[in-house]
Amino acid sequence: MTSKILKHNGVKIHIIKTDDRFRSCLCQIAISDVYTPKEWFKYYYLINLLIMNNKKYPKNNILEKEKSERYGLDVNNYFVVNPSMMQCNIYARFPNPKYTEKTELKKCLDFLFEFLNNPNIENDFFDKSTFESSIASRRVSLLNTKLNKNFTANTESEQIYSKENPLALSIEEKLEILDSLTKENVVDLYKELLTKHLEIFFIGNILEEEVLEIIKPNIKKINRGLKPKFKPLSSKLFIPNKEIVKEDNAYQTVVVINYNVLKINKKEQEVTYIVLEELLQKRLFETLREKNSLLYSFS
Repeated sequence: MTSKILKHNGVKIHIIKTDDRFRSCLCQIAISDVYTPKEWFKYYYLINLLIMNNKKYPKNNILEKEKSERYGLDVNNYFVVNPSMMQCNIYARFPNPKYTEKTELKKCLDFLFEFLNNPNIENDFFDKSTFESSIASRRVSLLNTKLNKNFTANTESEQIYSKENPLALSIEEKLEILDSLTKENVVDLYKELLTKHLEIFFIGNILEEEVLEIIKPNIKKINRGLKPKFKPLSSKLFIPNKEIVKEDNAYQTVVVINYNVLKINKKEQEVTYIVLEELLQKRLFETLREKNSLLYSFS
């Protein structure tokens, strides 16, 4: 495995090259900045909204059809948060180009960037039906979460550690933030998102020249002439120093394994996280759940 860091139009591109043993590849767009808990929740909602559709694929059935034609392309998102930084990620997993047509890599990468470059916005409004349905869906999810005893116990633990941790926001606070969102200010939030610190990661058996040829036009679209307003990122990580034991009639046990990465720099931390998440998750899931039936899920 080899790794290389390139830079184009102010955007860092990390290429982590694997061999043919890995049948799939990953492209991840990571957007980082300092934040407040309320800002974190707004961006969390925005990223979820962005991957629901876009102008090119405005309906869910069209979107799913395109994914299936791309060999079951998986597009999703996740957040990494601590009291000093947030990182929102949009990523796609797609087949190793060795096993597909020559044009497939470009189609997969263009498909991913379409969500960020071409959201379903008309006249400074997000598509009304998509916006309203996603708000309603998120509201139901929050109300259901409120009834989840495991989640309640975890949230109370986070509040003990740090009141500034975004997970410490109560359900009522999150509902209040959700209700305050409008089609207009979500568009403003999207424009602000494009001015934050952005990096792109590739993991897989891919050629550097081929990748750069595809993503350079997409990076140019992301920049759109907006003046970046990057803020310095703190390297302070959230490391609890207390042990909490809480009995709350929980139905499950959650085991968390932490890697101490304080002694390496921020860039190495990010690459380490992505490599561990991408390369280890599938193997551990297969071993712990499918082979030994020791757990319900792994992430």
